[in-house]
Amino acid sequence: MPAEGAARFGQVAAQRTAPAGPTSVPVASTRTYTVLLDATIAADFDEDLLRLRRGTGKRIDKSQVVRELVSLLHEDPALMAEITHRLTA
Repeated sequence: MPAEGAARFGQVAAQRTAPAGPTSVPVASTRTYTVLLDATIAADFDEDLLRLRRGTGKRIDKSQVVRELVSLLHEDPALMAEITHRLTA
């Protein structure tokens, strides 16, 4: 009866469809980054965030501030020059 089993296997294999080709993987609309801050810079950032919250009366998340800083860096050539100077000095 092994031939019978092989015949059934052949039927099952024939019924299977070929795997689909590569599918496009959707690109994430956001990316996650980790920023390590020393204690002094972290405390300064927390103070600045608190001042922003008090000044605007809104709940502002740290990630919102970082996104705005990145946008400013991209948009402002003078800020880019200053950051470049600080990083290469």
